[in-house]
Order: sequence, then C-alpha cells, then structure tokens
Amino acid sequence: MSTLIDSGLKEQLDRIETSILSKKDVLTFVEFCNYVGIGESYGYRLTSQKQVPHYNPRGKQLYFNRAEIDEWLMQNPVKTATQIAEEVKQYDQHRQKGKTSHGRA
Repeated sequence: MSTLIDSGLKEQLDRIETSILSKKDVLTFVEFCNYVGIGESYGYRLTSQKQVPHYNPRGKQLYFNRAEIDEWLMQNPVKTATQIAEEVKQYDQHRQKGKTSHGRA
C-alpha cells in the first residue's frame, strides 16, 4: 500500500514539475536536463561543446532560454513518407518538362 501511495505521489510531483517548467522562460542546468530528458553528463557535454544555446552570466551557473531550447529541439526534422513521395513526384514532373523542352529545340 505504501509503495502505491509513493508511486502516486511521484506521478503527481512529476506532473507539477512539468507544468512549472512549461511556464518558466529561463531554466537552470538541472531544469534544462529534465526538460529535454537527458542526463546531466550529456548536458555538460552539449554545453562544453557549444552544441546547445546557453548563458553563463557569472562564470559558474548555466542558464537556458526555454524558447531557444524549443527551437534547438526542433532542428533537423525528419520528413514523412508522404512528404518524400510528394517531392519525388514533383522532381519527376520537373524532369519530364525538361526532357520535352529539350526535344523541341
């Protein structure tokens, strides 16, 4: 019974933390790692390699702009199969037009 209560409280705390993080504009390092869903060691690697936008105003504590992190997370979108098929179709149509115009010249 105690374990069931503990897991229920943990779920509620996780939801509250997620809600709070979604409303903050500036995140600390730990909040950034939780928000992105990565471990702290990987977070340190990203910041030391300057792979993620961050701020270091006093030379010690790292801060992150949530909007910039959201943009960073949405980099390199993967196209859907439908999008790829549409691009192939457009490419083929463009190629066919090029062949017919060259044949008339």
